[in-house]
Amino acid sequence: MFKKRFVIPIIAAVIACTVMIPPVRAAAVSVLSIFRVADTKTITISVKDLQDMLAFVEDHNTAIPEDPELQLLPRLIEKVESEVRSLSGVSDFTAFPFSLPPALKDETPALYAVGSQAESIVLDTDKINTELSALGAAVLLDSSLNGTAVTVSSPPAVMAEYDDVILGATQTISIDAPENALNSIYKSLLSIPAIPDNLRAQLAAISPKTRDVYLPVIEGLGRETSLGGTTGYVYSTGGLAQVLDMLPGFADDASLQELRDENVSVLIWVKGGVLYVLGGAMSDSELSQIARSIR
Repeated sequence: MFKKRFVIPIIAAVIACTVMIPPVRAAAVSVLSIFRVADTKTITISVKDLQDMLAFVEDHNTAIPEDPELQLLPRLIEKVESEVRSLSGVSDFTAFPFSLPPALKDETPALYAVGSQAESIVLDTDKINTELSALGAAVLLDSSLNGTAVTVSSPPAVMAEYDDVILGATQTISIDAPENALNSIYKSLLSIPAIPDNLRAQLAAISPKTRDVYLPVIEGLGRETSLGGTTGYVYSTGGLAQVLDMLPGFADDASLQELRDENVSVLIWVKGGVLYVLGGAMSDSELSQIARSIR
């Protein structure tokens, strides 16, 4: 059985990935972009990009800041995890249109949902610039932004747990902040030297005001699948373990064997303004067949 313990981590991972600027939490506000679901687009990340980022952190002894005021995304995910509630039926969820896959009509899933959650901070530019400087950022926040209020909101999410598969649906994180603050944060983030040029060029071409959701596609890990009018991306725990095995600091991690043993794949796609995640110990074709049946 595909365990319930995967439900929230999958949804949390999707929320994080759809706003994934480089995996450097230092910029607290690194997730302060207003990506909203419109058209599905991707950011391509190579294994070399990941290796270079981790090597930079290791070579420069770059520490991840622990200031709780700056850890908006981790706090938001914790809040999402704590607010999960059971549903008696699909009709109980009204945040956005959601239906169960007809391909699984003979099964009755357990249903769970979480409402929108929000976390806010007031920008302390001196504190944030200290963290940015520690990361080598060439562009710091304008001091005029000190005291600016920023609120990050996670979207509602719904999950259906079947015996062998879990379906999750959500939208994307949104931000309530002045445009000049958002642009300044984005420019500062992109100036961090840990970001490989390949990734920096892709991110620089994206407006921080975009309404598109960008799915990160790691070369050699994600596999494309046609879902009839849209493209889905499949990720497997075995493939993830292979990629992690090539990164510094992960080769001897005992959790890699756990990933290999799970034998789970996750299919991610966007349809009708909704971001879907379908996961289970199934083949790509089996997951795709279930996904195509969703109206």
